[in-house]
Amino acid sequence: MTLVTTDSPSSPSTHAFECAAGPYRATFVNAGAGLASLTYKGHDLILAHTADQCPPGYMGKTLVPWPNRIRDGRYSWMGKDYELPCTDIATRTALHGLLSWTHWQLHEYAEDHCIFEAISPATYGYPWTVQSRVEYALNADEGLKVAITTRNLSDTAAPYGASHHPYLTAGEGAVDDWELTLPAASVMDADEQLIPTEKLAVTALDRDFREPRSLRGVTVDHCFTDLPTHRAWRVDLRNPDTGLTTHLHSGAPWVQAYTGDAFGRLGIAVEPMTCPPDAFNTGQDVIALAPGATHRFSYRLSASGL
Repeated sequence: MTLVTTDSPSSPSTHAFECAAGPYRATFVNAGAGLASLTYKGHDLILAHTADQCPPGYMGKTLVPWPNRIRDGRYSWMGKDYELPCTDIATRTALHGLLSWTHWQLHEYAEDHCIFEAISPATYGYPWTVQSRVEYALNADEGLKVAITTRNLSDTAAPYGASHHPYLTAGEGAVDDWELTLPAASVMDADEQLIPTEKLAVTALDRDFREPRSLRGVTVDHCFTDLPTHRAWRVDLRNPDTGLTTHLHSGAPWVQAYTGDAFGRLGIAVEPMTCPPDAFNTGQDVIALAPGATHRFSYRLSASGL
């Protein structure tokens, strides 16, 4: 096994790092510590991109120190008000944290795993320095495990949340050709800024995917919750023509799903999240990351059916 470790910054250009284990192959990139491809027996499990591309929709990116949106880029924490740049102009929101497009340093690389690290320095809108690590590990039986670990290097508690942004596929075809199973009992209704306004039963918005359901003609851009708590839950995306099923396993309390309508419905984003959109304002499930404390979030991608 070839193992590469480094404690010094890698090249500022973005590279692709390929890994393999059994029937799985994956590619990772420095930009956003991104997942750029994942295949099973030669079939795509996610929408892929190359190292030199700017992929749409935060495809494969790491989302820290918050996932999803903050309304108008403004929030309060410990009695103080802060303002972040609104990175999504259409909705006037601060979207997907601070490190999604950062060049991450390669920390370790071998045939079956890849580790990136990055520091987010204190800024006016987020005055805490945090250090994050993304670990990708392939296993021939279990698929790809993704782990995001963040440590607060500042001397006061920082608001924190994490997620990851794969766009799942089920081999050949596109969203309208596949069936989705997502075991959430509740869904968040949202306003024009895509900020949640009310928690409803999934049946109330016709977003019930607790049993396999075709995605043909169905548009989803919603945050789901009330997921099974007695065990890790699983999202399944199945191709009924081939039987290939892509699985996302997680124990996170929230998951965002998006059918990628803005770029052709070629894959469905499934984002397990530690907190919901606009959590820095609502306080719901926000992690108060104490000075020196570390938080770890993980999920897994696998496949079956061929």
